Amino acid sequence: MIELATADHPWPQIKNIGDLIERISSKELPEIPGHLTPVCADFISQCLQYDKDKRPSAQKLLEHPYITEGGLPNQDSTPLM
Repeated sequence: MIELATADHPWPQIKNIGDLIERISSKELPEIPGHLTPVCADFISQCLQYDKDKRPSAQKLLEHPYITEGGLPNQDSTPLM
């Protein structure tokens, strides 16, 4: 989702695949883009939980407001991201 929101991978400053793999394996979370709605940012942060015991199940994520309410803060035409 970060790539969809930014048109780049989560660590755009990293250009070397080896460095990218090292960053991913370090368990350092990427920054969530600040232009996203709070509900979208929350959904992404829940998806990025490394600890499987803290990460919601797929079923629980399907119940998240970003999914059930379309990620909109209200019912107008506000963009999802």
